[in-house]
Amino acid sequence: MRALLIEDLGGEFFNPGNGDDGWRVSLATVLKEQLTDSRVRILVVDGDEGLAACGIATIEQRLPGLHLRDGRLGNVIGMGDR
Repeated sequence: MRALLIEDLGGEFFNPGNGDDGWRVSLATVLKEQLTDSRVRILVVDGDEGLAACGIATIEQRLPGLHLRDGRLGNVIGMGDR
């Protein structure tokens, strides 16, 4: 799904001409770890013609402070739709 998102974004940054697929191995390793982590949620939405949307949400633990009392910060990344 992430590969589809990256391919759809296009441009030199996301699809460099000299890029290799080594990042896919790293991605698979990290996703395998994160699938069981309670601080990570992965959403996949099926559509009539295959993948409709996907996204990843994480909760990051930082040091608490005046404006972040419990130190937790939410991130939404890798959002994409078809």
